[in-house]
Amino acid sequence: MAEKGVLFNNKNALILRTNFFGHYKNNTKSIRNLIFNLKNKKKISMDKSYFFTPIYTFFLVEALLILIKKNKRGIFNVVGNDRISKYQFLLLIAKQFKIKNYKIKNFPLEKNFRLLAKRCKDLSLSNSKLKKETRIKIPGIKKQLILFKKFENKNFSF
Repeated sequence: MAEKGVLFNNKNALILRTNFFGHYKNNTKSIRNLIFNLKNKKKISMDKSYFFTPIYTFFLVEALLILIKKNKRGIFNVVGNDRISKYQFLLLIAKQFKIKNYKIKNFPLEKNFRLLAKRCKDLSLSNSKLKKETRIKIPGIKKQLILFKKFENKNFSF
């Protein structure tokens, strides 16, 4: 409803739907925290049936700049190509950082009693409109994680 309201009131609006990962100053809710917990054999609970299409912030920013430069309007899903579960994503992170003997257990989202609102289990989106209208090349999640790792220990963050 919010998107419809924005477009109704501003025909020139550009609305992005995304689910991104990247480098953050605050480690409490970031991949850095997950990597730390994996390396230190801390137990991590993740839902195997909670899906999304993550995009690395470098490609999110690149897509945003292209959309602005091309003066695009409307709704664009700025996401990665791969629909994966949060659990699979964590396994890929462990593999990319060569972490062994980690402790990841499946914990269905609906068993989390701290969540007050019901959550959608599939947050994946298609990026076909984005790629068609901008010709942007978004690598697969494995290549995105390689790039993430390359820049992980550099001194920058968002």
